[in-house]
Amino acid sequence: MKVITIMPEFGGYYAWIKQQDDGTTLVGGGIADTGSGFEFSEFWISPGLEQAFADWMGDWGGNIDDPEADSPAFHSRGIELAHRLKKQVGDQVRVIYHKAWEDPAHIMTERTEILADGGLKPISVRAWSEPKGAG
Repeated sequence: MKVITIMPEFGGYYAWIKQQDDGTTLVGGGIADTGSGFEFSEFWISPGLEQAFADWMGDWGGNIDDPEADSPAFHSRGIELAHRLKKQVGDQVRVIYHKAWEDPAHIMTERTEILADGGLKPISVRAWSEPKGAG
């Protein structure tokens, strides 16, 4: 099964993909950004959702270093967009929301899975793990 992680990043990337069993806690390779959306991925995502992700990302770069920025509201929007993504991709992938590394509220081992029924499942992962077969 594949895992799409929604996580804002400077440069406009917001969606990352990997195989669930890759053996690492990394988010994977970038598959969607504000310039092309999911156009070059294997997934069809509605233009409205791609625009909503681009608008959300537009709030990212200018606010991350602003102590007055409303980080909880930004993340609530991100989780709402991840829910919309989950509805569009269905059970073919897991969808995870992860705060960006630069966010002051970021905890490296904290992620949230978006469930098909609309629920949220906190995921605690090790801070680092070796790929399968390494070592």
